[in-house]
Amino acid sequence: SDLYAMGIVNCDNMLMLLGVAVDLSEKERDIIVSMFIKGFKDAADSAETKVRGGQTVRCPWLLLGGVASSVAADEEIIRVDQAKPGDVLVLTKPIGGQVAVNSYEWLKKKNGRVEELGLDEGKIVRAFQQVTEQMTRLNRYALSSSLATSSCHLIPLDIL
Repeated sequence: SDLYAMGIVNCDNMLMLLGVAVDLSEKERDIIVSMFIKGFKDAADSAETKVRGGQTVRCPWLLLGGVASSVAADEEIIRVDQAKPGDVLVLTKPIGGQVAVNSYEWLKKKNGRVEELGLDEGKIVRAFQQVTEQMTRLNRYALSSSLATSSCHLIPLDIL
């Protein structure tokens, strides 16, 4: 996402960062890790790049992340400081994804937050499903098809 947010649509290299939960059984680990690796490779294929390395560690939770890198000429990079008043703001994903994920976690943990806030359980599940589907899509072409003059990558807490 960071590369795409700078208008760089060609990723030269990917590294996979994998955390394997220590409390998984050997069978669970074999199934889950192979699915994680396949999904990561499929995403790299969609981005027309290769996974060329990474790191795997054992830790208390499942973790999957990555590092993307590319070489680009300075004039190819779209920067946030190039924004001007009147520019059009284009969002590549809806705002509120982290809220949907957090609400779903509260629902699963049954910690009372959903009831305390008067949230609708059905709407929480639907929002989580939508966000999950949206997170599986690359932002690769969002800027390449626009007349972007400036760009940035928002993380969930940037909105707050």
